[in-house]
Amino acid sequence: LNAVPGSLDQAWHSDNQSRGLTIIIPLVDFTTDNGPTQVLVGSHTRTWPLLAQHGAQVVQAPAGAIAAYDSRMYHRGLGNSTDEGRPAIIFCYDRTWSPPPGCGPYSSLANSYVAGILNLLSAGSVMCASLWPQSR
Repeated sequence: LNAVPGSLDQAWHSDNQSRGLTIIIPLVDFTTDNGPTQVLVGSHTRTWPLLAQHGAQVVQAPAGAIAAYDSRMYHRGLGNSTDEGRPAIIFCYDRTWSPPPGCGPYSSLANSYVAGILNLLSAGSVMCASLWPQSR
């Protein structure tokens, strides 16, 4: 998979609706500018407090590193604003009875909207937590 120069953010999605494993191996360093993967931590198990605490996280990793996540986790590739491509190898390990994406086009569209809303809500929660830290 290659994020070409000038590419835009992907829609939020999950790779499968059933438990599985997605592994990404960057072939160049993943930076904030060259189209890294962004994940909504906890979205695969609907762990909303975890999602609200961490918000969307960008996977920044050196070439040859391994990033792995549950195939149900909402994620997307961010746009590449550099002049170079951002290639990566992606492995998906899914159950034979649930090949990717594990849902139809309407469910994929619904998942994209749900993940987008979760991203907005978690960003607001993270921002509020940083403005008003809990007293100890």
